[in-house]
Amino acid sequence: MRCPKCGSRDDKVIDSRQSRDGSSIRRRRQCLKCKYRYTTYEEIERSDLRVIKTNRTHEPFDRRKLAASIAKAFEKRSASLLTLEDMVDEIVHELETGGRILFRYSDENGAVTNAANPNGSMESIAGICNDRFNVLGMMPHPERASERILGSSDGRVIFESLVTTLLVASK
Repeated sequence: MRCPKCGSRDDKVIDSRQSRDGSSIRRRRQCLKCKYRYTTYEEIERSDLRVIKTNRTHEPFDRRKLAASIAKAFEKRSASLLTLEDMVDEIVHELETGGRILFRYSDENGAVTNAANPNGSMESIAGICNDRFNVLGMMPHPERASERILGSSDGRVIFESLVTTLLVASK
């Protein structure tokens, strides 16, 4: 670790605490050269989480970007850094364990494989819903590929499959 004030690599850890959910460790450090105190966070880097941007480019999920976005949304409200960190922890926890994953990319036999995952989504997640289970989000958006006039009709089979399943379930 480099001291943010003087750049020295010599420091000592004064205090270490685990986050509530156990996903990170907060360390208070003191530079041995200039005596400046600073905080660092240590966490497991998740290379499997990826963000698909609106222009269809992919980038690794970055907790700092999520925290910065939440902080920007709260900049004119009174919210502590701890509150914002708790929010980020909660969002990440919900993404990973929320039970709202409705679809995964799979092959024609139903096996979830990397080969069946066209966009490299984390854990082959293809569709999720909100906490009330009344809004569905799918990746990539099949509605953008449901008619030839839109450039592709590959997504149409998803809608046809949903309609068939709902009709069978309603009988």
